[in-house]
Amino acid sequence: VESLMALGRAHDALRMLRAIPEEERDAEVVADMGLIQLELGQRAEARRDLTRAEASRPGDPDTLAGLLVLDAAEGRTEESIRRIDAALLVRPGDAALHRVRALAAAAAGRDAEAAEHFQQALALDPSDGRSAMELAGLQARNGRPLEALGTYERALAASPSDADLHAARASLLLAQGDREAAIESYEAAIGSSATHAAARNELAYLL
Repeated sequence: VESLMALGRAHDALRMLRAIPEEERDAEVVADMGLIQLELGQRAEARRDLTRAEASRPGDPDTLAGLLVLDAAEGRTEESIRRIDAALLVRPGDAALHRVRALAAAAAGRDAEAAEHFQQALALDPSDGRSAMELAGLQARNGRPLEALGTYERALAASPSDADLHAARASLLLAQGDREAAIESYEAAIGSSATHAAARNELAYLL
């Protein structure tokens, strides 16, 4: 299923999971079905399966993130916040849960709260590139580009080969008018991942 998803064959992946007899599907299988259905736009089916998975395996960050997407689209973000907060009471040291909680706060328009949870996620897992990029994006949008650059630099110190982090830092540098530093950062992204399409495209444009 993971290989099929990597190849963009979500329908085939879903058919494979549905071929598993219902009595043999564990929470992980049901959650994966829900996440694939979410990607395919099958929202009612996605909510059904993700809700079932959450009931069987409470607090799974990927399941909670899928439910957050559905809740935010339906104006029910507070339901997700309550659900994630309940999970954090049990596992306060889970970096992935703090990242999902931050995304929920951002969806509710509570940027300061979102930043706090992204920072907690990074304190627990400094190599969490997704939280670093989300936090830096939040800081940049709120007129604090220097803080955003600091966030990228700390994250890159923990994960120096993260191509996405290098590319995101380059984009911010370019927005600040530092063309040469942006070129260096795009080159670092390509050095980490030679097939990084966005970095290659932006670097070609700059050169």
